Amino acid sequence: MCAWAGGVPSSVAAANGKLWTCSDAGLIELDGVTGQVLARPIVGSSYPLQAAVGGGAVWVAGVENGYGSGSLTRLDLRSGRRLMVRGLRHEPVTAVASGAGFAWALVGPTVDARVARVSAGGRLLGFVRGPTMPSWLAADDSGVWVVDEDGWLLHARPDGARAIRVVRAHGQSWAPAAGFGSVWLPDGRGVVRVDERSAQTVGRVGLPGGPVALAVDAGSLWVVAYRPPGRMWLLRVGADNRIHGKRRIPLETASVAAGGGRVWLGVTGRSPRVLTVEPRTLRLRLLALLL
Repeated sequence: MCAWAGGVPSSVAAANGKLWTCSDAGLIELDGVTGQVLARPIVGSSYPLQAAVGGGAVWVAGVENGYGSGSLTRLDLRSGRRLMVRGLRHEPVTAVASGAGFAWALVGPTVDARVARVSAGGRLLGFVRGPTMPSWLAADDSGVWVVDEDGWLLHARPDGARAIRVVRAHGQSWAPAAGFGSVWLPDGRGVVRVDERSAQTVGRVGLPGGPVALAVDAGSLWVVAYRPPGRMWLLRVGADNRIHGKRRIPLETASVAAGGGRVWLGVTGRSPRVLTVEPRTLRLRLLALLL
């Protein structure tokens, strides 16, 4: 997660035409087309940081003031029933991803962080062995992908027993993204593409700035890139590892989400908000104000 202003960054997750946003306004469910507020679910932590959708539920990672504690909350998509995952109720949960029929959560303070594996029904199954001080994660049908403090990308199969080192970033790294058979690892002013099946590096995309947020949908990688002292872009990368679109965006952009051929940006600062992006032209439009 990243933020340039305010307390909680504007994080956006998308699925089935709906959005779940985490910001200073808490967790809000939005219609992804109209921006209408559909719900303001109550979760188990005062500060929801990130949401992920999978297994018939929305999973929300959250912390309390000072990051000393927190929770992972499961919100059932059909019934709306709320469940706090037992065993994780008193530790900060700073990130969550869904894939391979499980939820995967980054739990604990930085020096003691662990990756938890949770069943689709919300039962803690255990912790992934291998990562040292994990910092970021993503998930897909092959399991969970973890980036540690030293920039290593590690992978654990769905049984979640142990994560194996795959490739190391040579520059600053952020949260990876998984999609269309690949995992994308931020690496300085570029993104490394790793084949999901072989775990081999199959490409690198150079960028005009450091990648701080990634999302994948319909054969495109969407990148939010930042270059000091004050420029930020949204980039569309194709399956050929080339940039096919570029647009300046607000400096406070903290996240990007994509799904169903649509793209959204989460913007923080004094007024957390969500922007929608026209994928072909990259035209921006305000979708919703969160405060």
